[in-house]
Amino acid sequence: MSASSYRSKLAIVGVAVGLVAAACTSVGAAEPNDAGEVVVRIVDNRFEPSTIRVKVGQRVRFVIENEGRHTHEFMVGRDPVPGSDYLEDDVWTPFEEDFWEGIEVDISGTGMPMGFPGIEMEMDMGDGQMEDGQMQDGQMQDGQMEDGQMQDGQMQDGQMQDGQMQDGQMQDGQMQDGQMAEEGDHAEGDGGMDMGGGGEEGHHGAMVMLQPGDPSGAEPGQVSIIEFTVPADKVGVWGIGCFQEAGQHYEDGMRGTLIVEEA
Repeated sequence: MSASSYRSKLAIVGVAVGLVAAACTSVGAAEPNDAGEVVVRIVDNRFEPSTIRVKVGQRVRFVIENEGRHTHEFMVGRDPVPGSDYLEDDVWTPFEEDFWEGIEVDISGTGMPMGFPGIEMEMDMGDGQMEDGQMQDGQMQDGQMEDGQMQDGQMQDGQMQDGQMQDGQMQDGQMQDGQMAEEGDHAEGDGGMDMGGGGEEGHHGAMVMLQPGDPSGAEPGQVSIIEFTVPADKVGVWGIGCFQEAGQHYEDGMRGTLIVEEA
């Protein structure tokens, strides 16, 4: 048997295996209801349902609810990367190929969308909520600061007076050319929010991040709604995952499957 014939047979076998795997995975898969809606419950640590099947041309609404006790995220893509060194690398790095790339989406709800083209990120900080550049209880609107003072939490020992900043510098925590000097320096990743994959480059791809509810049940977990029309160039099998805590959630079973079929 020639080498080219052998490679051709291997390719045919590979395609057949892929089709069989997709068919097996689709058994018991959740499908959109008559309104095009699929409710995805996030618990610790899994997605329910774990497999979703949609068809090209469908108008679909993913209603994603965090019912767990931890912060979770919802990502869709292909080829997550396992860490090669447990001590140095993330356990898993998010998908290399992003399902949402090139898809026009509408997103609503209380969760935080990140990485979707044309969708602005809104971060709920509780009493110091910041939306579209605004911060309450010490508000800063449209980048303005009156008389150099911060209300309800003034900055002293380095206070800017009359709203002036000389030569772009801030005393006692000096900032030059957009950088913070040693006093007040914030190292990369220090004390910041865990955006999932961590590492030097952070997350790959679009996602929605959802905070948990109050343990007492007084406040529910966050909900995000992603609405889109399934495009023809997304046919195939895609992964669903949560990569919080440097990919540990994915390792612990927070993964699922999205199957896109021809109409």
